[in-house]
Amino acid sequence: MYSIIILTVLGIIGMLGDMLPLKRLFLPVTLLGFALAWLGYFFEFPMHTSLFSFDLISMCFGGVMLVITGISVITVYGYGSFKHGSEPPYTVLALMIFATAGGLLMVAWSHLMMLFLAIEILSIPLYVLVGSQGDRKASQEASLKYFLLGAVASCIFLFGMALYYAGTGSFLLGAVHPHSLVGSAGVLLMIAGVCFKAGVVPFHSWVPDVYEGAPTVITGWMAALVKVAAFGALTKMVGSLSYSVWGLEVMGMAVLTMTLGNVLAVQQGSLKRLLAYSGIAHAGYMLLVFLPVTETSITTVFFYGASYALGTLGVFTVIHILEQSGLSATVDALRGLFKRNKTVTLLWCLSVLSLAGIPPLPGFFAKLLVLMHVVKAHHSGLLWVTFLNFLVGVYYYFRLILYPFTGGLSEESVVLSVWQKVGVVILLILTWGAVLFPEFLLSVF
Repeated sequence: MYSIIILTVLGIIGMLGDMLPLKRLFLPVTLLGFALAWLGYFFEFPMHTSLFSFDLISMCFGGVMLVITGISVITVYGYGSFKHGSEPPYTVLALMIFATAGGLLMVAWSHLMMLFLAIEILSIPLYVLVGSQGDRKASQEASLKYFLLGAVASCIFLFGMALYYAGTGSFLLGAVHPHSLVGSAGVLLMIAGVCFKAGVVPFHSWVPDVYEGAPTVITGWMAALVKVAAFGALTKMVGSLSYSVWGLEVMGMAVLTMTLGNVLAVQQGSLKRLLAYSGIAHAGYMLLVFLPVTETSITTVFFYGASYALGTLGVFTVIHILEQSGLSATVDALRGLFKRNKTVTLLWCLSVLSLAGIPPLPGFFAKLLVLMHVVKAHHSGLLWVTFLNFLVGVYYYFRLILYPFTGGLSEESVVLSVWQKVGVVILLILTWGAVLFPEFLLSVF
């Protein structure tokens, strides 16, 4: 609870940022607040109430979200309000902090009403942030589409809650008898509502448009944060329910999600749309961890979420650097990047290779854990489908690796600002740390 209070205070300070003196202290105060919020878990761990449950799941997933937003706050603060020479966008930073608070609540819920409120606290700032680049029509259209589809998903989740309560007489999630049609239908609708946030097929239609329309610094942060929050919430949800109630439906969604995401990613020329569809595929891989839920499921989904978040932040940081250099977010913009800036190229290659699952990067261990889980579950057909999807992913990711080493139209060096250098260095340190000490993350649970 301390972490939620700290983030709420930081968000209020951000909303008042333009009126407060000593604006230069906003960034260090915010980062200090994030560190205190992370430490707050240790003071209240474990704590269980009728609404919250601050356990190991909430502490680990919440810690990853705090790191994600901490890095992104540095990025957004340094880039200004997406234009050179402008003041840091305090309102944007405040909305990012409030959304993070919603994400922390999503992984700490123990009452369905609290889960619904957490989803809304996370979602409403995102609707605004997606459209925060008001001089672009695509940004406004993406914001409206995200809002409308998000409202529908919230209604689906609420309807599922109503059915669940009708079937069980409680808003506390527990075992539902598989022959209880009303209760089982409620469970499936609630899972659908959470899967919308994760971009799972068939609730994925918002993802490509939102990724492309949102400001790039927001897109990378949002892609990482929402995925971690959604799967943290799903981990608690499906772990409390009978596998026979939701197992077949989730398996079908997993196969469709990873297959459709990879097939459509191959056809994309826009970097942001390609990464949007690959993000959909990653959501499918993470769903496999719940088929069924075992003792290693939490470890696997946590490690996969952390490695995906790290790789996603890395690639979108590079894309934004390219945009700041006057290039468009297309695959051709990567040509000649190695000659223009070798450090940025290193971050790009490490991030893409991790997303592709190439050893010894953290993405490799994440995908290996998924395959091991499928093998232990004795789903031989599902194993082959997953492996083939991994190969498709390696194909289009390796295309992205080759472009920086081919000739480009521009030979001008990519010059990084101070804050850009800080963000790139932090991401490189975290990536190499995950390479050298993967057993630390794997041993958390």
